Amino acid sequence: MDRRLTPIFIDRTGRRWRRIRRVALVFGVGTTIIGLVLVATVALWPPMPPQLPLAVANNLPIARATSGKPGAYTRIDRLRVAYRRKLAAAIKQRGSPPSRPPEAIPALNVGSGQRPTRTSSIVAGFFVNWDDNSFASLKRNYDKLDWVIGEWAFISADADSLHLRVKPEVIELLNSRPAEERPSLFIMISNFAVAPGADSARGKFDPAAVRAFLGNPAARANAVRQLRTAVQQYGLAGTTLDMESFEPGLQPAVLAFAHELHDAMHGMGKLATQAVATGETDAYIKRAAAANDHLLPMLYDEHYSAGDPGPIASQRFYVTQARRFARLVSPTKLVLTVGAYGYDWNDAEAIVTHQAELYSFQETMRAARGPAQPRPHFDPVSLNPYLQWTDPDSTDHLLWYLDGTTMYNAMEAGQALGVAGHAIWRLGSEDPSIWNALGRHGLMVSADSLERIPPGYDAEFDGTGEILQITYFPQDGERNLRIDSTSHWIAGQTLVKVPVPYVMSRTGGQPRNAHRVALTFDDGPDPRWTPMILDTLRSRGVKATFFVIGQNVDTHQRLLKREYDEGHEI
Repeated sequence: MDRRLTPIFIDRTGRRWRRIRRVALVFGVGTTIIGLVLVATVALWPPMPPQLPLAVANNLPIARATSGKPGAYTRIDRLRVAYRRKLAAAIKQRGSPPSRPPEAIPALNVGSGQRPTRTSSIVAGFFVNWDDNSFASLKRNYDKLDWVIGEWAFISADADSLHLRVKPEVIELLNSRPAEERPSLFIMISNFAVAPGADSARGKFDPAAVRAFLGNPAARANAVRQLRTAVQQYGLAGTTLDMESFEPGLQPAVLAFAHELHDAMHGMGKLATQAVATGETDAYIKRAAAANDHLLPMLYDEHYSAGDPGPIASQRFYVTQARRFARLVSPTKLVLTVGAYGYDWNDAEAIVTHQAELYSFQETMRAARGPAQPRPHFDPVSLNPYLQWTDPDSTDHLLWYLDGTTMYNAMEAGQALGVAGHAIWRLGSEDPSIWNALGRHGLMVSADSLERIPPGYDAEFDGTGEILQITYFPQDGERNLRIDSTSHWIAGQTLVKVPVPYVMSRTGGQPRNAHRVALTFDDGPDPRWTPMILDTLRSRGVKATFFVIGQNVDTHQRLLKREYDEGHEI
């Protein structure tokens, strides 16, 4: 072969190719190992967050240290850390498996003794002016109520009389019903001091005003005259005295006022009743019973809003307190009050108000439908339900609440004790399913009636703006129940479907709509103006809303059809 035709870099021995393959193999193995190390690093260790320049740009500290302890900054920071620890402890406690399975929980002896179960029972409901749902509940369920107790009398700021806030709509509602179907109506006197013209929901406990009122016989006489006039004017059945959180030294004055109300009501052939907290002494409870026709023990707030998280009224707490009252007072004088609300302990609200946020049952179910969609749990020890979730901003929530199952268990225990009845605090906040379980004369029907949960009383709104659209129509919720064969109490529940009320979406209030308007036209269709309006809208590609009148629609159906065909709202 001519050497001039042989390639210059040809290696006839093949040694160079073998070297290249070895180098390539080493390089490939090395890069593979490096890649595996990187993958393992990402999978096993989270990436380090970038250093934020917020405190570096101006050389300023993020928080001003207020003590020499590391990590202690402002008072708000310390409160948040402390509350987070308390909330985490409560969540951890409830997150672990129950100490005893439900079937191992012993049935509590409610101590019925020789008393037979009553064949009839009073069902009462507390009404408040400051919640529209209270009136909605009354309208829907008045036929199941024997008593309605209106929170309508408040101690005045100058402590010389009462502010009366009787709601006319309630009087009109009950007067519109046949006399034999009307529940008895009571006026409740509260020891919240309310300023003239102020909403009763914004009243506050004023120790000085309460002390001055109770210690002034003339002020008490003025209040009795006012209540006599209101009872006579509105045809009320009597009064309910609700004095709470007063100083122990005021007990004689409270009881003196209760006796004065009792004498005034009996002179009119009416009833005098009194609400009593579980924290009162045995002696006070006995004396209050002697001064009234009925007592309403408030058997809830086992864990209250300003305290540690926990069940609001465990079944053991309820039964223990109910037995205590039945030991001190004849059961036929007792109308046991059951709670119908929840407390949301979270590490955001507590920093501002130093207490848990009050929730109605409907608000609790809305939280269950919220972005986190927390699954309701039923604590087998306390027989109280709760929700637990974390918001996107890392706010932790623990919401204990009372529902139809807790009220059912409470009423079952009360009827076994032979009490006169039960009262619900408060109408509008309750689980509507409880009304499914109330039969004739206040007796409880089968617990299965609680499996269907009617939607709440109030329409809910999402978003902001003046343009409304219905996004959900009312739908019943569903729950599965497990009944204890010994106590006949509900020992377990599983929420299968969350109840949904009317849900309205609001639009138009978003920043992107700041310079937009919605066009509406009323009282059409009009044969002269409507065609010109439609022509103008179509020429500019604009949609509008037409509010029409039935008579005009009958006469100008073609114009209505054109509005619809061109995509306008009607």
